[in-house]
Amino acid sequence: MTRITEITQVLDTVAADGNSEALSDTQWTRSIKNRLGVLGKEYGYWVSASSNDESHGGEWLYDLTWLDYDGKKLTDVQLALESEWAINGIDEDFQKLLLAKAELRVMIFQQKTKTDALVKMNDL
Repeated sequence: MTRITEITQVLDTVAADGNSEALSDTQWTRSIKNRLGVLGKEYGYWVSASSNDESHGGEWLYDLTWLDYDGKKLTDVQLALESEWAINGIDEDFQKLLLAKAELRVMIFQQKTKTDALVKMNDL
């Protein structure tokens, strides 16, 4: 199974759980970070994120990152993730991801409908 498939499965699980539990935006964010933090650790990466029970350290440039180190030397960024629930902040966070030198870049955001989400994705 690829990392992309596993990340997608984690996010699908978070979505299913969040929809059934009526999570707040803060709870959604924490759940995403915690579950992707666990996955990142399983891959052997250093996980950085604030408000995360599974993080090795606080937020590092992005809402969540998976980092590769050789001793104390950072060798690679495997994943950079941004999440934004406020409609006015989506574009800015997405643009931050464009600058990320990461193997995988993930943007999490919400819209009222699937059609609105597709329109937003095409607009980015």
